[in-house]
Amino acid sequence: MGRIDHIELNEITHEVYVKDDFGVYIMYDCVLQDMQSLEGELCKIASFYLNKSELLLDPTIAGVGKMVPAKDRL
Repeated sequence: MGRIDHIELNEITHEVYVKDDFGVYIMYDCVLQDMQSLEGELCKIASFYLNKSELLLDPTIAGVGKMVPAKDRL
């Protein structure tokens, strides 16, 4: 016997949820792969623009013996 999934729609947020036979919310593998792919692409875009506009602080101003990035990476 196959698995029967139930699709729910939250009327307030307009989000779609999928539940299995036991009432557990599930996420399909392709959705997880899409999310990981999108996350990787966003990191590449952010890194490109950070590297393009990166300025290094003067170590005498920063009070440290090395150059430190001016942009916050977090």
